[in-house]
Amino acid sequence: GIDTPELHFPGTGSPDRQDPALARLPGTAAFQKLPKALREYLEPRLEGAGTRQKKWALLAKEALVRIVEEGLRVEGNPSPALPLPKGEGASVKKKGKRRKLFLACGEEVIDCYGRILAYAGPYMTKEERAKLGQPETFNLKMLKEGFAVSNIHGTNLPKEEDIKLVIAAVKDAKKKKLGFWEERDKMLHGYEFRSLVRMAQGEKGFRYKVGSLEDHLKGEKIRLLPQEEYIHIEEEKRVFF
Repeated sequence: GIDTPELHFPGTGSPDRQDPALARLPGTAAFQKLPKALREYLEPRLEGAGTRQKKWALLAKEALVRIVEEGLRVEGNPSPALPLPKGEGASVKKKGKRRKLFLACGEEVIDCYGRILAYAGPYMTKEERAKLGQPETFNLKMLKEGFAVSNIHGTNLPKEEDIKLVIAAVKDAKKKKLGFWEERDKMLHGYEFRSLVRMAQGEKGFRYKVGSLEDHLKGEKIRLLPQEEYIHIEEEKRVFF
């Protein structure tokens, strides 16, 4: 349900390597075939696009580590257990207790790359939830801090109450210019960056039709726009098919 800037794309390559190809993209026939509104939106974001992706991807990674550590920390224990070092059989002495991880999956559990699609957060007992309230997922916290943008797909629509939380989180982070939103006029979202890199490589760029979550919240069938018209729907309300 969320998308962060790319740390490695395509494959294991560093995104800043794509800067020259993306800078040349406006001169290509594929780019000129895009709708005028989309070209005008994208062009100011192409210069140094890969470098910005890497910069904010590293910051997003740091934010996620911090959010997870804070979320799994047991109250009154300032020093959560450190992660295990790399290597088979590696072990490390724990510095106190950590909460278990809670995962909730939608209808689509595994994506095309073999990754688990889940909402993740700290596990709390019924008694703890009654005392402390329902914990926020790490996904939502990343949206709230501006280190991720929502990337909801129609095959995995969240519950209505969760959709409203997502919309509010992205809208607020955008308004306050938190995280990468401070470079909103220059920043490509991860899904935009991937699409343009594919286009620069001669492949199909934008692959998903888009609709508005507002339709779903009104109980209506989601009306779909062509892939290249996604910018006509606010970031926080986009749903891809």
